[in-house]
Amino acid sequence: FKKPNGAPHSISIFFNILIKQENPRNMKETKKKIYNLILLDESGSMSSDKAIVISNFNELIDDIKHQAKENKDVKQYISLITFNSMGIQVVLDCKKAKEAAPLTDKDYNPGSLTPLYDAMGYAIQNLRTKLKGNSNVITTVFTDGMENSSKEFDANTLKKIIEELENENWSFTYVGADHDVVKQASKLNISKSMRFSKTKEGFKESLGVQKKYREKINSMVTESTVLSKSLKQRIWEDSKKESKEENN
Repeated sequence: FKKPNGAPHSISIFFNILIKQENPRNMKETKKKIYNLILLDESGSMSSDKAIVISNFNELIDDIKHQAKENKDVKQYISLITFNSMGIQVVLDCKKAKEAAPLTDKDYNPGSLTPLYDAMGYAIQNLRTKLKGNSNVITTVFTDGMENSSKEFDANTLKKIIEELENENWSFTYVGADHDVVKQASKLNISKSMRFSKTKEGFKESLGVQKKYREKINSMVTESTVLSKSLKQRIWEDSKKESKEENN
């Protein structure tokens, strides 16, 4: 727009507003976003599987990067939190997928106990303060043991938080080994769960389910589908079924 010479002050203001609105730098971000929040157990019982855990999570990160590259309509971000009773470590904090560095031996050193609830509470609170615009969150908890050392959060508190967020644009999945996974997930109001065996094949199957679930959610977000709690559950069950069929 070009402001007419000698235009009255009110018209000048009108044209200045139009120019400001047309400037791309002043336009709000409208692109859809998916935040991949991954909580990885770093307790002592994971030490014997350290190499395969690192390998599988790097493959998952690579898959998220691939989705981001293939689908330019959705921005992908990755947050990776590792946890044990010696501390909760933020390995990746809302990193753009293309900028996410792989997990290394230095990043992941299993030991000590499992403050699962504290890790989940911290990770959720941290991410909620950073969400912007049209955002969806895929949260994955990956653990081989039950909660045994949290001090700040308990199951009831997390259950209420997760129930609220599942009815919004958040999704929670619980992937576990060596304990009653369905029972533990239910305590937290997480219905999308799976138990895997700590073998090469078991890790591969759990990774396959997570990849399929993310791909399907990515597709739904692109199409602006409303992700109801029941739809997310159906997508999760389909992902498990398809992954199992491929591995048989």
